[in-house]
Amino acid sequence: MNSEVRKFIESFESKMSRSEREVKINEIESKFLDDVFGPEFSYNFNGLTAQLPFKDYKGGDRYIDFYYQSGEVKIIIEIDGYKYHVGGITAQQYDDHQERQNDLILSGGWLLVRFTANMIIKKSMVCRRQLMQAVGKSLILNQSNQVSTIADLWLKRKAEILSIAKHNGGIKVQQVAHRFSVHRNTALRWLRKMTEEGDLVPVKSNKKIREYKLPSLIA
Repeated sequence: MNSEVRKFIESFESKMSRSEREVKINEIESKFLDDVFGPEFSYNFNGLTAQLPFKDYKGGDRYIDFYYQSGEVKIIIEIDGYKYHVGGITAQQYDDHQERQNDLILSGGWLLVRFTANMIIKKSMVCRRQLMQAVGKSLILNQSNQVSTIADLWLKRKAEILSIAKHNGGIKVQQVAHRFSVHRNTALRWLRKMTEEGDLVPVKSNKKIREYKLPSLIA
Protein backbone atom coordinates (compact mmCIF):
# COMPACT_ATOMS: atom_id res chain seq x y z
CA MET A 1 0.00 0.00 0.00
CA ASN A 2 1.24 3.47 -0.91
CA SER A 3 2.35 5.49 2.12
CA GLU A 4 0.01 8.38 1.23
CA VAL A 5 -2.94 5.97 1.10
CA ARG A 6 -2.00 4.71 4.54
CA LYS A 7 -1.83 8.29 5.86
CA PHE A 8 -5.26 9.08 4.39
CA ILE A 9 -6.81 5.99 6.01
CA GLU A 10 -5.18 6.63 9.37
CA SER A 11 -6.33 10.26 9.35
CA PHE A 12 -9.88 9.24 8.45
CA GLU A 13 -10.13 6.54 11.10
CA SER A 14 -8.68 8.88 13.72
CA LYS A 15 -11.35 11.45 12.83
CA MET A 16 -14.08 8.81 13.09
CA SER A 17 -12.77 7.71 16.47
CA ARG A 18 -12.89 11.28 17.79
CA SER A 19 -16.47 11.65 16.60
CA GLU A 20 -17.34 8.27 18.17
CA ARG A 21 -18.35 6.72 14.84
CA GLU A 22 -17.39 3.10 14.29
CA VAL A 23 -16.55 3.52 10.61
CA LYS A 24 -13.48 2.16 8.84
CA ILE A 25 -12.31 2.12 5.24
CA ASN A 26 -12.71 -1.46 4.05
CA GLU A 27 -10.40 -3.53 1.86
CA ILE A 28 -12.08 -2.62 -1.44
CA GLU A 29 -12.19 1.08 -0.58
CA SER A 30 -8.49 0.90 0.29
CA LYS A 31 -7.79 -0.73 -3.06
CA PHE A 32 -9.75 2.04 -4.80
CA LEU A 33 -7.50 4.61 -3.14
CA ASP A 34 -4.35 2.64 -3.96
CA ASP A 35 -5.10 1.47 -7.53
CA VAL A 36 -7.61 3.96 -8.95
CA PHE A 37 -7.74 7.39 -7.33
CA GLY A 38 -4.13 7.48 -6.14
CA PRO A 39 -2.38 6.88 -9.50
CA GLU A 40 -4.58 9.45 -11.28
CA PHE A 41 -3.95 12.18 -8.71
CA SER A 42 -0.31 11.40 -7.93
CA TYR A 43 -1.45 10.14 -4.50
CA ASN A 44 -2.56 13.64 -3.54
CA PHE A 45 -5.77 13.17 -1.56
CA ASN A 46 -6.52 16.85 -0.95
CA GLY A 47 -10.20 17.42 -1.62
CA LEU A 48 -11.21 13.77 -1.16
CA THR A 49 -13.60 13.02 1.70
CA ALA A 50 -14.63 9.53 2.79
CA GLN A 51 -18.06 8.70 4.22
CA LEU A 52 -19.56 12.16 3.69
CA PRO A 53 -22.89 12.39 5.59
CA PHE A 54 -26.07 13.64 3.89
CA LYS A 55 -29.85 13.49 4.33
CA ASP A 56 -31.93 11.40 1.94
CA TYR A 57 -35.34 12.49 0.65
CA LYS A 58 -37.00 10.96 3.71
CA GLY A 59 -34.70 12.84 6.07
CA GLY A 60 -32.71 9.75 6.95
CA ASP A 61 -28.97 9.74 7.56
CA ARG A 62 -26.94 8.40 4.64
CA TYR A 63 -23.28 8.39 3.72
CA ILE A 64 -21.47 8.85 0.43
CA ASP A 65 -18.50 6.48 0.05
CA PHE A 66 -16.23 9.20 -1.35
CA TYR A 67 -16.74 12.82 -2.31
CA TYR A 68 -14.12 14.73 -4.29
CA GLN A 69 -14.13 18.52 -4.55
CA SER A 70 -11.34 20.59 -6.06
CA GLY A 71 -12.24 24.05 -7.29
CA GLU A 72 -15.16 23.62 -9.67
CA VAL A 73 -14.89 19.81 -9.76
CA LYS A 74 -17.39 17.89 -7.62
CA ILE A 75 -17.65 14.12 -7.96
CA ILE A 76 -19.56 11.56 -5.90
CA ILE A 77 -17.99 8.09 -5.94
CA GLU A 78 -19.91 5.02 -4.79
CA ILE A 79 -18.37 1.56 -4.47
CA ASP A 80 -20.72 -1.44 -4.54
CA GLY A 81 -19.66 -4.75 -3.06
CA TYR A 82 -20.97 -8.17 -4.09
CA LYS A 83 -23.79 -7.86 -1.56
CA TYR A 84 -25.52 -5.42 -3.91
CA HIS A 85 -25.64 -7.82 -6.85
CA VAL A 86 -28.97 -8.42 -8.45
CA GLY A 87 -29.91 -12.07 -8.16
CA GLY A 88 -29.31 -14.30 -11.16
CA ILE A 89 -26.48 -12.40 -12.84
CA THR A 90 -22.77 -13.06 -12.84
CA ALA A 91 -20.08 -10.72 -11.55
CA GLN A 92 -19.11 -9.97 -15.17
CA GLN A 93 -22.69 -9.07 -16.11
CA TYR A 94 -22.97 -6.85 -13.07
CA ASP A 95 -19.70 -5.10 -13.97
CA ASP A 96 -20.94 -4.52 -17.51
CA HIS A 97 -24.16 -3.05 -16.15
CA GLN A 98 -22.23 -0.64 -13.95
CA GLU A 99 -19.90 0.39 -16.77
CA ARG A 100 -22.88 1.20 -18.98
CA GLN A 101 -24.49 3.09 -16.12
CA ASN A 102 -21.35 5.16 -15.66
CA ASP A 103 -21.28 6.02 -19.35
CA LEU A 104 -24.93 7.11 -19.25
CA ILE A 105 -24.36 9.22 -16.15
CA LEU A 106 -21.38 10.93 -17.74
CA SER A 107 -23.12 11.59 -21.05
CA GLY A 108 -26.14 13.01 -19.23
CA GLY A 109 -24.12 15.40 -17.09
CA TRP A 110 -24.58 13.64 -13.74
CA LEU A 111 -21.63 13.68 -11.38
CA LEU A 112 -22.06 10.28 -9.76
CA VAL A 113 -19.71 7.41 -10.59
CA ARG A 114 -20.28 3.87 -9.32
CA PHE A 115 -17.75 1.04 -9.29
CA THR A 116 -18.12 -2.58 -8.23
CA ALA A 117 -15.61 -4.38 -6.05
CA ASN A 118 -14.85 -6.67 -8.97
CA MET A 119 -14.16 -3.72 -11.29
CA ILE A 120 -11.69 -2.21 -8.84
CA ILE A 121 -9.89 -5.53 -8.41
CA LYS A 122 -9.82 -6.64 -12.06
CA LYS A 123 -10.47 -3.51 -14.15
CA SER A 124 -8.67 -0.69 -12.40
CA MET A 125 -7.82 1.00 -15.71
CA VAL A 126 -11.53 1.15 -16.65
CA CYS A 127 -12.23 2.72 -13.26
CA ARG A 128 -9.42 5.21 -13.72
CA ARG A 129 -10.68 6.20 -17.18
CA GLN A 130 -14.26 6.73 -16.04
CA LEU A 131 -13.18 8.64 -12.94
CA MET A 132 -11.15 11.10 -15.03
CA GLN A 133 -14.00 11.42 -17.55
CA ALA A 134 -16.20 12.48 -14.65
CA VAL A 135 -13.61 15.03 -13.52
CA GLY A 136 -13.41 16.50 -17.01
CA LYS A 137 -17.20 16.54 -17.35
CA SER A 138 -17.62 18.30 -14.01
CA LEU A 139 -15.01 20.90 -14.87
CA ILE A 140 -16.59 21.68 -18.24
CA LEU A 141 -20.14 21.88 -16.88
CA ASN A 142 -19.25 24.15 -13.99
CA GLN A 143 -17.00 26.38 -16.03
CA SER A 144 -19.70 26.79 -18.69
CA ASN A 145 -21.86 28.40 -16.01
CA GLN A 146 -19.13 30.63 -14.60
CA VAL A 147 -16.75 31.53 -17.40
CA SER A 148 -17.86 34.30 -19.75
CA THR A 149 -15.02 34.38 -22.27
CA ILE A 150 -12.42 32.12 -23.84
CA ALA A 151 -9.75 34.24 -22.16
CA ASP A 152 -11.31 33.62 -18.74
CA LEU A 153 -11.47 29.90 -19.44
CA TRP A 154 -7.79 29.83 -20.38
CA LEU A 155 -6.83 31.69 -17.19
CA LYS A 156 -8.78 29.21 -15.06
CA ARG A 157 -7.25 26.28 -16.91
CA LYS A 158 -3.75 27.70 -16.46
CA ALA A 159 -4.34 28.22 -12.75
CA GLU A 160 -5.33 24.57 -12.35
CA ILE A 161 -2.29 23.33 -14.28
CA LEU A 162 0.07 25.59 -12.32
CA SER A 163 -1.43 24.40 -9.04
CA ILE A 164 -0.75 20.78 -9.98
CA ALA A 165 2.78 21.60 -11.16
CA LYS A 166 3.52 23.45 -7.93
CA HIS A 167 2.19 20.66 -5.71
CA ASN A 168 3.95 17.84 -7.58
CA GLY A 169 7.14 19.70 -8.45
CA GLY A 170 6.31 19.45 -12.16
CA ILE A 171 3.66 18.24 -14.58
CA LYS A 172 3.61 15.88 -17.56
CA VAL A 173 1.53 15.90 -20.72
CA GLN A 174 -0.36 12.76 -19.73
CA GLN A 175 -1.28 14.27 -16.35
CA VAL A 176 -2.88 17.26 -18.07
CA ALA A 177 -4.70 14.99 -20.52
CA HIS A 178 -6.13 12.92 -17.67
CA ARG A 179 -6.96 15.90 -15.49
CA PHE A 180 -9.02 17.67 -18.15
CA SER A 181 -10.14 14.58 -20.10
CA VAL A 182 -8.60 15.86 -23.34
CA HIS A 183 -6.43 14.28 -26.04
CA ARG A 184 -2.69 14.14 -25.44
CA ASN A 185 -2.08 16.52 -28.37
CA THR A 186 -4.39 19.10 -26.82
CA ALA A 187 -2.61 18.81 -23.48
CA LEU A 188 0.75 19.22 -25.21
CA ARG A 189 -0.50 22.31 -27.04
CA TRP A 190 -1.60 23.88 -23.75
CA LEU A 191 1.75 23.21 -22.09
CA ARG A 192 3.63 24.67 -25.05
CA LYS A 193 1.45 27.78 -24.91
CA MET A 194 2.15 28.15 -21.20
CA THR A 195 5.85 27.78 -21.95
CA GLU A 196 5.61 30.58 -24.54
CA GLU A 197 3.80 32.74 -21.99
CA GLY A 198 6.56 32.15 -19.45
CA ASP A 199 4.48 30.14 -16.98
CA LEU A 200 6.37 26.87 -17.38
CA VAL A 201 9.81 25.64 -18.37
CA PRO A 202 10.31 22.33 -20.24
CA VAL A 203 12.68 19.87 -18.59
CA LYS A 204 14.60 17.59 -20.95
CA SER A 205 16.20 14.18 -20.51
CA ASN A 206 18.16 12.59 -23.37
CA LYS A 207 17.08 15.51 -25.59
CA LYS A 208 13.37 14.78 -25.00
CA ILE A 209 11.00 16.88 -22.92
CA ARG A 210 9.93 14.76 -19.94
CA GLU A 211 7.93 17.29 -17.94
CA TYR A 212 7.28 20.98 -17.33
CA LYS A 213 8.16 22.91 -14.19
CA LEU A 214 7.56 26.32 -12.71
CA PRO A 215 10.47 28.68 -13.45
CA SER A 216 10.97 29.12 -9.70
CA LEU A 217 11.61 25.37 -9.31
CA ILE A 218 14.37 25.20 -11.90
CA ALA A 219 17.75 24.98 -10.18
